This record gives sequence, structure tokens and C-alpha cells, in this order.
Amino acid sequence: MWPQLGWTTRSELLNLAEQAGGIRAQFESVEVDSVSRQTWLNEKQAASIECDNLNAHRVNLSALYDHMEQWQPLSEQALKKAHRQLMLNLSMRAGQYRGTSVAIYHHGRNIYASPPATGITRALNELFNELNSPNCHPLYRTALFFDTFENWQPFAEANGCITRFWLTLLLRSWHPLFQWLNLEQGWLQAIDELAEARQVDRSERSEAFIMWLVSVLRHSMVDLTQKLSHLNENEAEEHTVCSEKFSDMCSVKGSEKWSTARKILFLVNQERDMSAQRIAQLLELSSRAVEKQFARLKQQGKLERVGSPRGGYWRVMVSPSQQLSLPEC
Repeated sequence: MWPQLGWTTRSELLNLAEQAGGIRAQFESVEVDSVSRQTWLNEKQAASIECDNLNAHRVNLSALYDHMEQWQPLSEQALKKAHRQLMLNLSMRAGQYRGTSVAIYHHGRNIYASPPATGITRALNELFNELNSPNCHPLYRTALFFDTFENWQPFAEANGCITRFWLTLLLRSWHPLFQWLNLEQGWLQAIDELAEARQVDRSERSEAFIMWLVSVLRHSMVDLTQKLSHLNENEAEEHTVCSEKFSDMCSVKGSEKWSTARKILFLVNQERDMSAQRIAQLLELSSRAVEKQFARLKQQGKLERVGSPRGGYWRVMVSPSQQLSLPEC
């Protein structure tokens, strides 16, 4: 099923794989904090919606991106289920392959007519058989999926949204860092070039599609490198600032025996915009462990978030006397 590609295209794919390997090597130990994760997710979702002007799909698409870890990118049934969720209450054919032809318009002009619907089931079965091949490199999986979807446009609606989401899943399965590639923004910025690729001769179309995708991913990797470098610098700065321990921040007698929850409340009382990352360093815990404590305290009504994830702060909702009775956790 893999299309015959010229030397230039194969070389570009190899170069892209090397670029991705460099990102993994450089940022393997970088931990993406919860604020950055949510910000980057929001950016991906907003760009995907803007690509096709599908504002009605915003809530459903957000639900997909917010639970990426639940989806199996090598499962055709999962793909149909994701489309069904994306089109929930919006289409009678949600989760079903189209039964008629579809056309793609760009600036009001019909630029692409899909192949007959009768070949979709076979084409998608072949696609997922190839994706599940143990010798199929993750980057080739991504390119093959994109080429197949662009050629067949298997659903009657929202093929673009589901393609961008599934590419994110395939890249995430390669390495968790790559789920943060904002290919959606790259797609939006290069949408005119994609329209040109859709109009080339059918015999050259797969090569045009894959070269377009390589360009989008390359620019997305440059953008991700800058974001991760910024995070890395912030981590280094906070590590320097936070060379002290909790005992340096709190002189209360017996505080070393406090529960983790009470220590967090004390620190937030001292500095309400203190990040989870800094608290984790002070308490010698992982950022993820501190974020779980934040979530639990918020659920218990002991902490309240005021303002946005990036610009807001935490407010302690219990008095010092109540904090004394907090259970160990």
C-alpha cells in the first residue's frame, strides 16, 4: 500500500526522523508542566478548528484532545469511535464512512473530488494493516495515514479535524514529547500549499502530500524546540532559586512532620503564585505528585484557583487552625 516515493521525498523523511531524534536526545528529561500542557493543547485545538471553520465542533474536539491517552492510534474501530465523538449531535453519519462522493473547496473553488465511496472500506482496512506492521516506522505511519486520508477523504464531514487529531496520536505513540507538536498551526499556515498539492496529477499526488506534511512537521519541530528550550531554562532558573528546602522556608517547630498537604498550603500562603514545579523542588517531590495534591485539595475545597491557569493564583480556603487537622496524604 505504501506509495512509490522518489529519492528526494525519502531523503526528506530521513532528515525529519533525524531532527526528531535530536529533540528526543536534547529534551528527554524535560517535564512539561500542567500549565504548559493546557496552553499547548488549547493552541492545537484552536488552530484545528480555524483550519476548517468548524466552530460547532469545538466542544467535541476539545474532549478528544483532553483525553489523548485513551485512544489507540493503530485501531480502525478507535478511529470511527473518535469521529463519532467529534460529530456527536452534529451528523447522522457520525463514525461511519461516507456513502457518496465529497468535494473540497478552497476560496470558493472546487479543487478536489474524492474517489468513489465503494473503495473506502478496503483502503482503510489496508491502511490499518500496514500501520500495525512491526517494521513500520512511526514517521512512516504518520505519512501513510496522512496520504491515505487526503486521497480518500473517508468521512462525509470533518476529515481535516480527525486527520490532525490522529496524526497527533501517531506522533505521541512515537514519543510523548511529539504530542506537543503544533502541526495544527502549521497546517493552518500552509493551507494554500495543501490546496496546490490536492490539484497535482493523481500519479504525483501522494508525493506532493507527503512533502507538504514533512514541511509542516519540520516547522512544528522548530517551534517545539523553542518551547522546550524555554521550559528547560525556566527549570534551571527555578532549580537555582530553589536550592533551599522546605525547612528553609518554614521555621515553625515540628513542621518537618507535617503532611504533604499541609506543607503545600503553608507554601501557597507564603507565596500564592508559587508554581507546582517550585513546590516540588522544595518538598523533593515530582511535579506530577504535587499537581495531584493540588487537585485533591481543590476537590476538598481547601484550595481555590483564581484567574487563568497561566496568570492566576491559588487561594487557601482553610484557616491555620483547620490546617492542623489535615490528614496525612
